[in-house]
Amino acid sequence: MFRNKRLVPAAAILIVGLLLASCSPPPPLISQNYLKDTSLISGQPCDAPCYQNITVGKDTFVDAVNKIKANTMFKDVQTKDATSDQPAVAVWSTVDSGEQCCQMIARTDGVVESITLRLAPQSTVGQVIDKFGEPPYTFSASYTDTESVIQLLYPTHGLLILVVPGDANSSLEAGDPVVAAIYLDPERYDQLVKEATLQGWAGYVSFTQYLTLTPIVTPIASATPSPTPGS
Repeated sequence: MFRNKRLVPAAAILIVGLLLASCSPPPPLISQNYLKDTSLISGQPCDAPCYQNITVGKDTFVDAVNKIKANTMFKDVQTKDATSDQPAVAVWSTVDSGEQCCQMIARTDGVVESITLRLAPQSTVGQVIDKFGEPPYTFSASYTDTESVIQLLYPTHGLLILVVPGDANSSLEAGDPVVAAIYLDPERYDQLVKEATLQGWAGYVSFTQYLTLTPIVTPIASATPSPTPGS
């Protein structure tokens, strides 16, 4: 099912499953049926902000769809054209399980704005930190009774990485799995940071501590014109 709404502040981004399908109850964040792909860590065939030879903010949506269709990791590529109020969108499945794993959204000018991946638990938080360093920003929230999520935001790499430490009583550990990645156009990333409430990196501590961290970024209020006299 298509979900072609543009990415919005961090509170909505964490529900990656809902970007790809509308389900009740929500789909699990950890599943071996999702995309088995460790290119986030290996950098093959290219490093972020490039994914499978598609660079967000640079490649056209049409060219990117053709690359996805030619990639043997994927199948069942579906596209939906842009409308007056919605961007073009593509969704596709992993060839291994047939599970819908991935979504790509275009900007209004036809360039790729974002690629969202639901990932099988093959990469870890520790590997992410080793490769990209400590994230400048984080955002944390409960997802279900058994899964909480911490987002690691890397603006210079155009990446949002979602990890699951466990339930709300768990602590983040180096071996915890990466369950999703969003490759985001740098211009859209700038907007995201301005719209979101974000915390910093606190290391390997409890999920509760992440929830209660003092924000280091808060939304920038929109300028509102002053009322004219007599209005």
